[in-house]
Amino acid sequence: MVWPRVGPNIFHARPAGVGMRVRMIGAVLALGVAQLVLAGPAAGRSAAPQSGPASSLGSAHPEASAPTTGMLRVTTVPAVPSQILVDGVITNTWGLKWVHVEAGTHQVCFSSVPGYTTPACQTASISRGQTTTITGAFVARGYLHVTTSPAVASQISVDGVPRNDWGVWTDLPVGAHRVCFGAVAGFTPPACQTVDLTAGGTTDVVGTFAASNGSALPGVGFLRVVSSPALPTQITVDGAIADTWGLNWMEVLPGAHTVCFGRVEARTEPACQTAVVTAGATASVTGTFIRRGYLRVDTSPAVAGTISVNGIPADDWGVYTDVPSGSYRVCFGNVDGKLAPNCQTATVVDRDTTTVTGVYTKHWFCLDHDITTAADEYAILNHNDDVWRGGDGAKSVVLPDGRVLWLFGDTLVGKVNPDGSLPPTGWTFVRGTGIVQQGACADPIVNPADPTYAAALIPHATEDEFYWPDSAFVDASGTSLWVIAKDVKIDPSQPWGFSIPNQVAARFSLPDLQFQSLTPMPKSALANAEWALPYSEGGYVYLYSDNGFSHYVTRFPASDGNWPSGSSWQYWTGSAIASPWSSKESDGASMSFDSAAIGLMYAVKTPTGYATVSQFYDKITSWKGPTPMGPWSLVGTQKDFTGTPDACVGNACKTYLGHAATDLPGVDPLIIWSRQADNPGSTVGGYLGVSAPLIPLG
Repeated sequence: MVWPRVGPNIFHARPAGVGMRVRMIGAVLALGVAQLVLAGPAAGRSAAPQSGPASSLGSAHPEASAPTTGMLRVTTVPAVPSQILVDGVITNTWGLKWVHVEAGTHQVCFSSVPGYTTPACQTASISRGQTTTITGAFVARGYLHVTTSPAVASQISVDGVPRNDWGVWTDLPVGAHRVCFGAVAGFTPPACQTVDLTAGGTTDVVGTFAASNGSALPGVGFLRVVSSPALPTQITVDGAIADTWGLNWMEVLPGAHTVCFGRVEARTEPACQTAVVTAGATASVTGTFIRRGYLRVDTSPAVAGTISVNGIPADDWGVYTDVPSGSYRVCFGNVDGKLAPNCQTATVVDRDTTTVTGVYTKHWFCLDHDITTAADEYAILNHNDDVWRGGDGAKSVVLPDGRVLWLFGDTLVGKVNPDGSLPPTGWTFVRGTGIVQQGACADPIVNPADPTYAAALIPHATEDEFYWPDSAFVDASGTSLWVIAKDVKIDPSQPWGFSIPNQVAARFSLPDLQFQSLTPMPKSALANAEWALPYSEGGYVYLYSDNGFSHYVTRFPASDGNWPSGSSWQYWTGSAIASPWSSKESDGASMSFDSAAIGLMYAVKTPTGYATVSQFYDKITSWKGPTPMGPWSLVGTQKDFTGTPDACVGNACKTYLGHAATDLPGVDPLIIWSRQADNPGSTVGGYLGVSAPLIPLG
């Protein structure tokens, strides 16, 4: 691999309030600190595409890629406080306001509401980019209030079904109902009565018993049901409505009976229970309800951001519903023209309301049109101000929600003089940064506690040991991002002023990109270099390494959460007879190229197969192949800096790290490279190059 020109060491002060002076090594390696790859025009630049007008912090436009979600609209008719469940998970109460959910089929269910018949669950078929509306039609019931006079333990049945003894007060479907009274020792029961229940009304029925020598109901046992604490839960026995609040030693036939409890707002209802009743004996059932708290989530300003709770979409715009006590991770979806807030952890306690507010802010930078050309992407990657002045590398990974994370090495932040030179103070380098691109907008990743400057993507404890992010991939579950990085140590005794003794894998949560853990990972023994540049396909993640002329591949299952250990890795052997993969790295063989290939080679997907792109001196060259391991056939030169102001002079090259970026929304693929500044201590001439391939990659 060709290293950039080596320049003198640079010493500088951090911006005010940042802390101690840090020694920076000039013009180092491919991710060197003094490369000063800065946005802005460069005189005589070989690639200076003309971009359309841009507006800082303007409105974003929808991503050009096809959405994977559709919108689910759920309403209750009439509007009632029914808790909506999607695929068995609590979402919101009253309804759902066009929540974005993955395309496919989803089951929508409604919790019961006192005084209404609950609609059956429905299947919602969600199509990408389309809205599916589900209406839960709640039918108003009437209330039946039955008493005995005098108060006696009579089995009261409605429409031939025993409901309770002594009395009944519960809601039933409107219409005619036949109320009958069971035998009681010492009394003659009254005749059955037929009554009409009206929606929302209460119908009273009194059963007047006459004293006599009558006998009790024979051959029955007694079912006693209480709610704890006492609550207005509608109790069903064997699937039939019985009564509300509890059952007063209801006379039932011996045998097993299933007792269930209806929903009560802000309570978790108990599971159904089986009561075994024997003749003449009492079987008791207690339904213990657990108090809940309320989770309220607002967006500020009110926007159609998809609110996810514990990784599952709950609703857009806002959420207000009761949930069991505990800890919940609340995340906020992308909204055009706005930067989504970070996820928050909400602790819900019973009896209380926990409020979470997601504050949407303006983007750092937006084009005023969709990205459709390499010039558009150039404008995004070369925008700069004090927050983020420029960095090199520009490796990309597309996140599950369509955003793109760009990874950079050492990044300049802070003040720059009008002529591009660096002032004595007011600027610094940050070790390894990231920019998140959402459609035509971009946002440097910052520390929320100090958003003045871009922050190091991977935290490091000292200024003399830090991490340069190489590349990244999303795990199989779509909930974690793994960033592969060099573990760099400042070492003046080394030719480049530093060493890379190790490499690491940093895990970040999605979608909020919060750092979770850092794990050492093995380097390549064959290449004596780092593994990096992952490509995911077919349930595997492929990593690549090289020693300049030999190019190696390893892979591991995409579902392996312990992949940094190397225990599940397989190495490409190139064998056409035996298995082409071996668990022994010593069996590994170089990928095959039909022409000289120097530098780090790794696979990207093309419409017809795969491509690998690399830079050697002034040329960025591509090959194509039928698999992520090749064999690779030369396609041609994608970029040639020979004879331009960006050309190498002797062994000193101004451009480096040429590579291909694919799967980018709106522009796919792109050739990207880094160009260092003309002189140490200045930003003039530095930029990130972006162009379309001269020749189709494959």
